[in-house]
Amino acid sequence: SFVTASETIVSKIPLSEVEKKTAGQSFFRCHKSYLINLRHIRRIDYAAVTMDNGDVVPLSKYKRKELLETYAKFLGVGG
Repeated sequence: SFVTASETIVSKIPLSEVEKKTAGQSFFRCHKSYLINLRHIRRIDYAAVTMDNGDVVPLSKYKRKELLETYAKFLGVGG
């Protein structure tokens, strides 16, 4: 399923394919089952990301550092 600002779309496209098609854009795979748009992050906690629509998405412990670095670059913060 894809959650947009206005709807939820059910799809059988593998997430790995969606990830390839969105490479270089503002998307990040934060968990094996979730690809999020960096533009819609409200908060990043230790094990979850809260999106601006209020959805809470799990954050893999193996992806946390990479997400924080990627998000900082996206925001233009730091090095």
